[in-house]
Amino acid sequence: MGTLGTVPFLLNQLRPPGEGGAALTQAAASIALSHGQPQTIVDVLHGRAFRYYAEGLRQYLAVRTGSTSRADHYLSKLRAFVAKSDSDDLIQAPGIRARLYRATRGYLHNQSRPHEPPTRGDLEALPWRALPSAHASVSPLNSLRFDLGADDSELLELRHARELSIDELAFVYGKTPLEMEERVEAAMTRAQEILDEHGIRDADRFGRVIVEAFALEAAPRTPIDEHEGIEPLPNGTIVGGRYSIEARVGLGAFGDVYRAKDTEVPGHVVALKLLHQAAHSKSAKQSALRELRLIASVFHPSIVQFKDHGWFEERLWFVMPWYDGETLESRLQREPLTRAEALEIFQPLARALAAMHAAGVRHQDVKPENIFLARIPAFGEEEVTPVLLDLGVAATEAEMVVAGTPTYFAPEVAAQFASVERKPAVSNKADVFALALSLRNALDPTTQEDVAAGAVDTFIEYRSKETPNAPTRKDLKYLTPFFDRWMNWDAELRPSADDLVEELSALSLPEERRQRVKTILRWTIPMALALLGASGAAVTVFYQQAETQREVAQRAKLTAVDLRRDLADTREIA
Repeated sequence: MGTLGTVPFLLNQLRPPGEGGAALTQAAASIALSHGQPQTIVDVLHGRAFRYYAEGLRQYLAVRTGSTSRADHYLSKLRAFVAKSDSDDLIQAPGIRARLYRATRGYLHNQSRPHEPPTRGDLEALPWRALPSAHASVSPLNSLRFDLGADDSELLELRHARELSIDELAFVYGKTPLEMEERVEAAMTRAQEILDEHGIRDADRFGRVIVEAFALEAAPRTPIDEHEGIEPLPNGTIVGGRYSIEARVGLGAFGDVYRAKDTEVPGHVVALKLLHQAAHSKSAKQSALRELRLIASVFHPSIVQFKDHGWFEERLWFVMPWYDGETLESRLQREPLTRAEALEIFQPLARALAAMHAAGVRHQDVKPENIFLARIPAFGEEEVTPVLLDLGVAATEAEMVVAGTPTYFAPEVAAQFASVERKPAVSNKADVFALALSLRNALDPTTQEDVAAGAVDTFIEYRSKETPNAPTRKDLKYLTPFFDRWMNWDAELRPSADDLVEELSALSLPEERRQRVKTILRWTIPMALALLGASGAAVTVFYQQAETQREVAQRAKLTAVDLRRDLADTREIA
């Protein structure tokens, strides 16, 4: 790229006509403009695009070859293709996504021995996405997968599940856009005939059904995948004259995290974050210092703190405490949190967000992977302290698409990259939404959304209009009105982080109710027994008094009889 002025032009070239454009492309252009560095768009598209599209590419290869192992083999070739490709070539219209799929299709069709189409048995053996949504049952999905012709199947998969525009399809197939539009329409007609047989005639559902028809179970990310294409610092490298690199432990969109030994303090280990991009100008250095300033502006036990910083080969580094423990994401791989555990973890996090928001800082990437459960020794025991990581990693909405996690986007964040006309302002309430969604997934992981078929843009479009459901487990049903408020589509109706701290006490409501009942019973049962005893005594006294009165009356009656008898005797004597 030559000058800054070319960035909007490239964005127009890459945008699918009439669809608002791929989120990654919009993000890259926006980042370049906001940072004042034209080269940034190249860095984002070239350095992170493969990771962004990898799952969709992998699933396309698996469906086209009938084998996940063959898909991984071809995917490694694609990684090499991206690594050696010139950035200027990758960003030429119609864009990097189209070039990736054209290269992929070339591997399958243009070799000396083209790959044979998969058999129905091969396709049936693939790990299809196990839980289709309410858009369709398994039966129509299988009809689209196995009964639609191979050419129509591939075309609709690329158009809907892999999200390619007509212009991108024309590039992939080497045809004109008009030809591709006609072919897509014909394939859609044949697919609709299949769906008609299953009673699916709603045009609005067509795209979602096609996405799910070609959706496989997502492959778990491995450390190798996360670190692909970015060389770590060699172990033993000295940074800042005192920190000796021991191992790379994490890789983010904008920087790597290393475990490092502080050579000036024996036995002291720290976490050192090193940004990927060098900052060669004063303005670039000021931009790179953004996250450091954000961390420094807020103090809270559940917010990671920085200890030192500097420049290494023009790249910013900064040091944070080294925590022993695990991320909440790792913890949830074993089992969901209990409500009591969730309360102990999420109330401090809500307080941390409140402290951030009071300082004018928004996190923008709250998710279980960025919540660290630090084990901190205290009075001979270990306490777990939740700590928010990656503060400031996404200071703009644009960077969230590259650095953030679409499944945790608030609707107003997704709307910035969707085709919806109304694009509400993004506020601190987006963090509240993401924290509440993290809580829901921690309590009931079965409700967690995934990006079906790797179709990120489709998911973002969906999230801009729909909000996640409350937990579905029977024992969590009582929390539905709370989650409806915390994850409301309208950010104005969500609580602030401060209010959320108090409202999270709803997690312990059943126990509080039971405790109240116990307390009431503890006081009322003895009192009732006492009252019962008192009333019994009163009854006894009453009966005793009545008996006495009867005896007195009887004696009086006898006495009266005696007196009358004596009086009669006296008369007779007289």
